[in-house]
Amino acid sequence: MDVIIRIISPIQDKLAEEMYERFTVEGYCPFGTDGLTMGFIADAKKSLEGYILKVEVVDTSTFEYMKELEKMLEK
Repeated sequence: MDVIIRIISPIQDKLAEEMYERFTVEGYCPFGTDGLTMGFIADAKKSLEGYILKVEVVDTSTFEYMKELEKMLEK
């Protein structure tokens, strides 16, 4: 089962910029935290407002990680 998520980041997001650049140059970019690859960038777009990264998720623990990020952003 393939799960695709879309992440929208502001233009100031350096990590999103690095992933975008790596994907556009190398055609490959893992997505995750240090030591844990949650998925791979499947597509990346850049606009004046920010970055849109489409991620193919390979590790289901990604969803727990995303929930934690969402809670942090709500605070």
